[in-house]
Amino acid sequence: MASPRNACKPCRSSKRKCDRILPVCSTCRRMGRLCAYDEIPGQNSAYNIVPEEHGLSSPRASMLSATFGTVLQREVRSFLGTPDEMRRISNAYFGSIHYRLPIISEPRFNKNFPTLFTPSGIDFTTLCLCMKLVHTSPSQQVVGETEAVSPHYLLAKSSIGLLEATGLVTLDAIQSRLLLVLHEVGHGIYPAASVSIGSCARLARHAGLSKDFWHAQKAAITTADAEERRRTWWAIHNLDRFIALCGGDAILASEDATPDTCLPSDSEQLSCIVTSETARPTVSTPAPFRVGPFARECQVAHLMGRVVQHIFHPVADLEFRSRERFQLESTLKAFLPILIEEELEFSSYCGALGMCISSLYALYIAPTAHFNHNSEGDTHNLETISTQMTGLSQHLLKSAGNENTLTMMSLLIPYALYQTAAIQLNLYQRSRNFAFKANADLIIEILTCMSKRWCAAVKYLTALESDSPPGDVTTSGILSRLFDLGQRCWQSVKV
Repeated sequence: MASPRNACKPCRSSKRKCDRILPVCSTCRRMGRLCAYDEIPGQNSAYNIVPEEHGLSSPRASMLSATFGTVLQREVRSFLGTPDEMRRISNAYFGSIHYRLPIISEPRFNKNFPTLFTPSGIDFTTLCLCMKLVHTSPSQQVVGETEAVSPHYLLAKSSIGLLEATGLVTLDAIQSRLLLVLHEVGHGIYPAASVSIGSCARLARHAGLSKDFWHAQKAAITTADAEERRRTWWAIHNLDRFIALCGGDAILASEDATPDTCLPSDSEQLSCIVTSETARPTVSTPAPFRVGPFARECQVAHLMGRVVQHIFHPVADLEFRSRERFQLESTLKAFLPILIEEELEFSSYCGALGMCISSLYALYIAPTAHFNHNSEGDTHNLETISTQMTGLSQHLLKSAGNENTLTMMSLLIPYALYQTAAIQLNLYQRSRNFAFKANADLIIEILTCMSKRWCAAVKYLTALESDSPPGDVTTSGILSRLFDLGQRCWQSVKV
């Protein structure tokens, strides 16, 4: 029996009945010829790459189809599983990570979901890959597999690299890179995180997100699409400053906001249209006014960027530097009680709280902070701030100890917890006050729980365990040693 027109190539050559129905492209239908479908070895999935009837319109897209479609996307499809499995992953993502980083529009994601595994949806497929990657915890990995050499991580890097190499710069591609940065920061994969955030910022600028960001400040009406692009740029802004503070790098990849820059709306407003410009909070909105969790992170990240420049790129004028430090310290301290209160009541500000605490520690610990020779006051401030942080220990331990709430915690908090434990341990070594030791042990217990989700917490614990009592127990010696400990930990997570 002759095989049907849309039979596979092996069945046509053997003239047997084909039990697979393959589509026929418009060109072959018009020319009256048969489409040729080559078998892909080892391809057993029922969810193959679906050829589109009209094909890809540009040489660039054709190149992607020829390369990504036949090699990388086969591996991506294997990792993602069936569409139903990917749907479950996306639901879990929007119920956890999206709460802390609301950059992807769920309605737009659902609208684009049918393009999964199609050649023209390669950037969307890569986004799905990164969503699943960032949602994967260490306990879900293959035994003996490390985060730094995870095949799934390398697959995501390769997919994004191919999109960039072919010049396909879309919002999905930029968000894919941003989720990859999130994965690298959370699992302590450095210096890749620093390189990735720089690449992400430049791609976003090339795609016009920074122009849209500033233009949106003057717009009376903001659409959901414009809000999503603005949130994506804000997320780049925040992670860029966090990575710079941790790594001691004064060069930022994204431009700074201004006091009148509008903050992103609350997460539940993403699918709506914002029509009132006056109702939108700005970077300079006073701390007592309550804003959404992501908007608050943006406010504190802006201050963190100022701290980065103050510490790692200081001006020569000592008087100006003193005034600047006092202003930054006062502003961050004004935010601190608000962040603690909101975290205890609503569990919504832990990301902003972590950045605020780390920024204050940086002001007190960095060697450049001691040009005024007030190290005794800095030690007192470290004791006060770190003790305030330990006051949240029971609350954070309860959240970190529950598997469901652990996925809702920000990955920006472990670094602040690590710093807090280091300070409390050093204060204990100096005074032999067992209250400091008890505080540090409780913080270490929280980090141990968080290590089930983020590998960076494991590396912070290793740095704390390898620490030895200081030889210099003077105030200046303690401060200098704390800074060295932070830098040593940063170097350790780069391995």
